[in-house]
Amino acid sequence: MPRSLALAAAFAVALLVDVPSARAETPADHDAAILEAAGHMIKSTVVQTGSGARIGHAEILINATGAKVLSVVTDYAHYKDIVPNKLHNVHVIAKDQTNTDVRFEVPIMHGAVKIIYKLRFGPPMTLATGEKVVEGKYLDGNVQTADLLFTIHQVAPAFTVLKIDNLIGLKVPAPQAMIDEELRDAAGDAAEGMRARAQGGNINQVAYDSTLKPAKR
Repeated sequence: MPRSLALAAAFAVALLVDVPSARAETPADHDAAILEAAGHMIKSTVVQTGSGARIGHAEILINATGAKVLSVVTDYAHYKDIVPNKLHNVHVIAKDQTNTDVRFEVPIMHGAVKIIYKLRFGPPMTLATGEKVVEGKYLDGNVQTADLLFTIHQVAPAFTVLKIDNLIGLKVPAPQAMIDEELRDAAGDAAEGMRARAQGGNINQVAYDSTLKPAKR
């Protein structure tokens, strides 16, 4: 399990903490341009360097400010509304001035297996690149490990790229292809749900264009 924010940030193919110079050389709208060309969202499975852990990764372009996206990411009490068909049994179980503990109960493999785990979310942190990151670290559950990392990158006054990295180490044997699909889909579904929530429920809101201004309706 990742032990620190720096290690967890490596989930995003080492673009955040491990090689900040590469990010510094990238135009602010590079991620948004890639997502625009891909249809505003991409999802994949990435392999963490060193541990070999396989992580579900999703990136999505949202027509909202970074502050608005951050408010959705940290609204843990409403995670159950992000993907209602899968996350309806997600609840905040403890909260103090610094941390929020969230219990996840999620069906996978077409409902054949139910995974239950708790994550502790600390306060948002700001990287040297200006990106905001929020991480949920594994506490306990019926999985080997789990970690959830959000990266928020505002690319224009009203546009933000949200990246989600989802690690779950299962205890039950399952084909790797099936596990990879579950991880990708979970990250992608969460990204879509958070975009809809950040955009006030309007998933068809005006899309980003290369001028860094809202496209004309």
